[in-house]
Amino acid sequence: MNPAAPSPSEIEAAIQGLLSSLPEPYATEARSFARPVTLAKPFRSLQTIPPDASSLSGPALLAAGESWPARDGKPLTFLARINFADLPSTAFPHPGHGAVEIFFDAGNPPWGHDAADAAGHAILFHPDSPGLKPALAPGSGRHPPLRKPLVFSQAPEFTPSSDFEERYQDLLDTLDDATGEAVDDFYQTLSELQFGDGHRVLSLPLPIQGDMDEELAIAARVRGLPEDTPWALLLQLDSDPTLNWKWGDSGYLYFWVPTADLAAGRFDRSWVVLQCN
Repeated sequence: MNPAAPSPSEIEAAIQGLLSSLPEPYATEARSFARPVTLAKPFRSLQTIPPDASSLSGPALLAAGESWPARDGKPLTFLARINFADLPSTAFPHPGHGAVEIFFDAGNPPWGHDAADAAGHAILFHPDSPGLKPALAPGSGRHPPLRKPLVFSQAPEFTPSSDFEERYQDLLDTLDDATGEAVDDFYQTLSELQFGDGHRVLSLPLPIQGDMDEELAIAARVRGLPEDTPWALLLQLDSDPTLNWKWGDSGYLYFWVPTADLAAGRFDRSWVVLQCN
């Protein structure tokens, strides 16, 4: 993790430098990988944070009579609340109001490779806040876990596809020395600038082990959806030792929702993938 986060202007300058150095048709292809991302940063505040504000951990908010999600009789861990009213404009249509409560089987984490993984998480959508009450996992005691409020910001990012990255070295071999050196300098600079905290919402993922097409194809079959169903990344969560979160070997969780479901406020056909180094 970088001790100081790079500024958006630094990242944008490196992206533009890369695009201007690449020859066609590679520049056009690479331009499609330069998109803004919405980052979710925990923050500290001396002010009281509303219960329905976006946050990590803490108590969940449940409606009267709503059961705490469980897997094989064991309560799932509450991870995050995303209040759609808190979000800046994104490329993915979403309800624009209400909030989701996101739960995960932290004791027996699903990797997203198998049909049985469908029960390893839950996403509850509440269109309205009135009537919701703070709740703790059954059997967890009286004291809630640490709650981390979130603030959202947008930043430029260059996220090439796995296919582009596989062809990247072949591309360098076709360039003259000066052009190849310039391209690779910008490419490596972007790789260094973009390494850091991985919490993000409604953006392209920052994969650790390549794209998740295979896992999402499994998800489509399990959820009874067409194989070519488009998916949106609702939330990417980094490991966080302050919350005792360690996904595999300090990896990320990726919570996916069919794009059409997201726009309609439906979250029962979601899927989660775990990747780590």
